[in-house]
Amino acid sequence: MSVRYLRNEPLNYNEALLENDRYTFSVLQRILKLNCQLTITDDESFIICLSAKGYPVWVWTADDISEEKMKKVLKITLKELPPEEYHYNIKYEAAEYFMSHAEDVRLLMNMMTYECLETTAPTPRAAGKAVPCEEKDLDLLVDWLLAFQEEIGIDKRPAEEHREGLKEKIGLKALYFWVDAAGKPVCLCGFRPTPDGLSSLGPVFTPPEERRKHYAENLVYVVTEEVLGRGLTPILYTNADYEASNACYKKVGFKLKGTLCTIGRSL
Repeated sequence: MSVRYLRNEPLNYNEALLENDRYTFSVLQRILKLNCQLTITDDESFIICLSAKGYPVWVWTADDISEEKMKKVLKITLKELPPEEYHYNIKYEAAEYFMSHAEDVRLLMNMMTYECLETTAPTPRAAGKAVPCEEKDLDLLVDWLLAFQEEIGIDKRPAEEHREGLKEKIGLKALYFWVDAAGKPVCLCGFRPTPDGLSSLGPVFTPPEERRKHYAENLVYVVTEEVLGRGLTPILYTNADYEASNACYKKVGFKLKGTLCTIGRSL
């Protein structure tokens, strides 16, 4: 089967291809409906997609992909989206192939995907409450997102791009602060409503000086309840090596659904 290259247009594809990876590749399923910068596929065993500069490349491969096709995926990816400029979200099996056949490509992050169908109220309850973010909060929100991206080291984007995305979420009432007893914002959590019935939570960010006070788990609980109340299924991606944050999500009802990883030359 021939390989298609699409630039700045959505991909018309058989959605059954990704059904078994619905949770781990939910972001890919969403961005494929957009005018992505570059999408490459054979319509059978692989999809490579970059939504826009500054975002990770999503590399989906079928579980039964042949070594010959895996070699083709690697060759195309390195040529069109080289590791000195991009990093890749990818299944572990494909990641192992990339790392053993591409110079200096290494594991950058272990990732987990969680789903929540029923919440568990957190204990202890943190002081304060959840409140929707407003446009007057934009400067603080941008500062927090810049700090968040610096902390995780990936998906680095300019402040103005963050500002536009934040405005959109504020308009959808999909972005919340936890404010302490004095009304000061101490934690952030948002979500993205999507037409496929899944809603990815994030970012979840607490400034370092406000951590270990149970703000995140209380806010994630409230936001998850909001998502469920809209008839959507909450999911989230986490860094598997951040034990504290993963424990926080499990505490309020999230269950592990899948794993993948981020690879590249550097964060």
